[in-house]
Amino acid sequence: MAHHFPGPSYSMFDGLSNEEEAYRLASARVMTKRLEARKRLQEGRTIRPLQQPDTYRSPYAVVKNSRVKRTLLEIAERFQFLDRGFAEYFQEIVPTFDHDHVRNLLKDARNSIAVKQSQDTSDAEASDTVVLGELGHFCEDVARGWEQKSSKLKFMPHNRDKDILYYLQDVYEVPYWDLMMTLFSKWRANSRSLSGDVVMHVLNSIKLDVREKKARLGKEMRALSEAEKEEIAPIIRGIDARLEILGSMWDNNTSNFEIDNMLTPFANTAVQETVWLVALSLICFMIATIPLMRGFAISAQENSIGTTQDADFYYLIQGNVMTVLGNFLMVIPLLKESWFSPTYIWMWTFMLMSLLMCGVSVGLYLVVQTGWSSMVAFFASVAGTSAVLVVTQATVKIAPEEKVKKE
Repeated sequence: MAHHFPGPSYSMFDGLSNEEEAYRLASARVMTKRLEARKRLQEGRTIRPLQQPDTYRSPYAVVKNSRVKRTLLEIAERFQFLDRGFAEYFQEIVPTFDHDHVRNLLKDARNSIAVKQSQDTSDAEASDTVVLGELGHFCEDVARGWEQKSSKLKFMPHNRDKDILYYLQDVYEVPYWDLMMTLFSKWRANSRSLSGDVVMHVLNSIKLDVREKKARLGKEMRALSEAEKEEIAPIIRGIDARLEILGSMWDNNTSNFEIDNMLTPFANTAVQETVWLVALSLICFMIATIPLMRGFAISAQENSIGTTQDADFYYLIQGNVMTVLGNFLMVIPLLKESWFSPTYIWMWTFMLMSLLMCGVSVGLYLVVQTGWSSMVAFFASVAGTSAVLVVTQATVKIAPEEKVKKE
């Protein structure tokens, strides 16, 4: 006989389910507060403040140049790699440190950001009312879970191009990088583990890589207008702030001095190449002038005007066409910036002169003695050669002395 017991049924997993549901709801409320705080902060970015250009209320920069944007994303990728490493370090290693000391460091980092977001820091104790960035909120969540022994969290960096560029400008993680460096330095001073050397070399490698990319970014920004450069300036300041933190690391066993000694000067030979190319161009010009003047003298004696029935007329046309084509085929692949960048003004000037003189030489062949046509065609070739010389020198523009790493 079956027995039925009134009342609700209970499961041995009900307590666990209720705890998970409460944790999920609490996490949702925290996330909602953070999104609201971020929205309030974004609403204050409509006007660039004149007195505090470096605060977190500056409007986000808009990057339109594709080359510049690509390089910025490459730099951000290196920084986000460090974010992931620092997040794992904070979750796996930092819990073994003194919790009160770490919480004080977190409080200092939180307050430094709160001051820049608002003059009122009364709410800074509640991290959910201050936008701390992905790394900052992750560290706060991990520290909050130390007492509850909660499960491990997953660090989620930005993945959209727009958000990544915002991330570069905001530099929210810089105070937390400084916090990590402080904790790591103290651990490094009392440890003989080789892992400390590995971390130091990784940090210095990333620093050098970002510096190289930043140097390339500087060259790419030459194609931008002054207004566009000013627009991107907050992002550049964000990159510099991160590099300053990475450059602050100093270790007796793996010092910045030692890293610098691993680099050897690499002499730039652009100056010598320019001198030889100009000298060679002048020599060839003088040599070519001799047969030109001899041919012009012969044409002047004959004093004959060309016609469309002459074979030389068509030879002249095909020669001019191939001259123009050759110049463009040499120049176009060498353009590394915008076609109308100020760097290439003289190149386009010489190309236009060459094109015009090629057309004029064809017309002169039919109205005056043929020597004049050959003379103008010669100078068309000189102008085309000058255009190629200008663009090659612009491509390998003299840069500050570089260093390459020794193998």
